[in-house]
Amino acid sequence: MVTMADVASAAGVSRSTVSLVLNGRHESVGLAADTVARVRAVAESLGYRKNELARAMITGRNPFLCLLTPVVADELSSRCLAAAVAEAERHGQYLHVLASGQDDAACAAAVERCIELRPAGVVAWNLPAKVQAKLSTELDRYEIPLCAMQPFHGGQPLAPALDHLFDLGHRRVGLVSIPSEPALEASFLEAMKASWQAVPAEHLIRTEEGESDLRDALREVLRSRKTRPTALVCTSDAAALMVLRAARRLDLKVPKELSVVGWGNLALGALADPPLTTVEPPITDLAGQAVARLLGQPPVVNAASAPRIVVRKSTAAAS
Repeated sequence: MVTMADVASAAGVSRSTVSLVLNGRHESVGLAADTVARVRAVAESLGYRKNELARAMITGRNPFLCLLTPVVADELSSRCLAAAVAEAERHGQYLHVLASGQDDAACAAAVERCIELRPAGVVAWNLPAKVQAKLSTELDRYEIPLCAMQPFHGGQPLAPALDHLFDLGHRRVGLVSIPSEPALEASFLEAMKASWQAVPAEHLIRTEEGESDLRDALREVLRSRKTRPTALVCTSDAAALMVLRAARRLDLKVPKELSVVGWGNLALGALADPPLTTVEPPITDLAGQAVARLLGQPPVVNAASAPRIVVRKSTAAAS
């Protein structure tokens, strides 16, 4: 195996000079251009390759980042993973992915595995609060930096939905919270309050039992044409698709009689009948920014790094 010492001897320079050149730090000390060219040429001719394992043994950090998430297979997690991998590759870094699962034992094991790997940094995606807290505590002990993200980060997650509905003249807007997500519910209530719109308790629909229970809840909420909501905002696209089907079975026309907005911008939403208006969270931007911060790079922040409304056919002017 060719070492830096071998390159230094063949090039007639010190090992520290070789290290500066091969690690891209020669400009900071003003090495002569011919010296840099000679070192690179000798390294190429000898077949030198970096030994990241040796570097890790010296620094106590492996040359990669970890991304820890409960699941990898769902669409939002896949977007996060793709963006994190792309940003890491852009900076010549690697990304090791750990899926923690949902139960406590699996989550604890994933946190321990993450510590054992001694990564250069950790991106936590959509972890339960107690798992994220344990991860943060353990990483602090080993001085490993952490960037934690949730799907609803990046701004008020449901404000774009309500702005869109208010522009269409809707004032009686309800919320379908399936699954129940306190951050999304809080965003909805804050945006409604900021617009001086009351939200009757019955217009907050929470059910975890399935579509039949949702249909029963909707039937109860929508039975009075005078007081029923003219629009429903949902905490997931899956819930919005359930609302579309339930509305059809209740002979409610969407969007003529009821506007529906989802959250997540899943691919299936565009294929719904009618195609689903939804809020797209800025997951790819957030993931790229998290990786950049861990690598000590300035994150790219632009106007698109916020939730945005994707308008399709499931919303219309209030009747």
